[in-house]
Amino acid sequence: MRVCYGTWLTWALTLLAVLVGTVAPYRTTGAPADDTSTDVQRLFETRYRAWRHWVEDQDHGGLESSSGSRDWIYDNEPYRQLVALGPRSLPCMMARLRDENALSAALHDVTKVKFHFHNQSLASGKEHWSIDELPGVQWSRNPNVTELWLRWWNDERFHTPERFAKFYAERQALLQQGDAKGAQEKCERIQNLGIPVLPCLLDRIGQGATDLVPILSALTSGAVKPDASPADCAKWWNAHKQEWTLPPATTDKAK
Repeated sequence: MRVCYGTWLTWALTLLAVLVGTVAPYRTTGAPADDTSTDVQRLFETRYRAWRHWVEDQDHGGLESSSGSRDWIYDNEPYRQLVALGPRSLPCMMARLRDENALSAALHDVTKVKFHFHNQSLASGKEHWSIDELPGVQWSRNPNVTELWLRWWNDERFHTPERFAKFYAERQALLQQGDAKGAQEKCERIQNLGIPVLPCLLDRIGQGATDLVPILSALTSGAVKPDASPADCAKWWNAHKQEWTLPPATTDKAK
């Protein structure tokens, strides 16, 4: 009987990979190469449980601990492996968020979104909270982080193009006025829009705005070099657009 050793070896290695849970190889962004929703969900659950188990084994009170610094919860390899799944894991994170608000840190690390809070003390003694990224929404208490992310995920992230256009126009006006500091602040606001702003950045960079490339580099964690040419940026985007494009919302809207 003839045996095809190449085929047998391939089958055996694939079976071994399944048994140890490492079927999907990783690209430089950390996103799974075979990023179907089922594969991503399986990897997310595996890494999420590994992170939880690591935290619980540290004897600091677990993810629900409210005493002392919580930095140790996120400064560990299981957490970094969870974040390494990248944007395609966001639906899984959002589905878990209602029961696990500690995932808000992972959401920030994946999306690079930064909220800007404003707190005003009223004459009545009450507090008034507002957030730039959630216009029209006000709180009489410290905003709930789960509600913040759910609102962003289900609504506010879709307004990124118009917010980018606003900040970019303001930046250009400040540059014309010679206000370099004000222009830099607008760049920071653009960067804080997070990875949903990537298509807007690529469009402007393609039109010659190479001074936006460092923002692109920061949001992609260095996948794009800060001195990359517009052609290099476009080449990278064409190759990686799918893994960096946020999927549609799948969770219930925040109430």
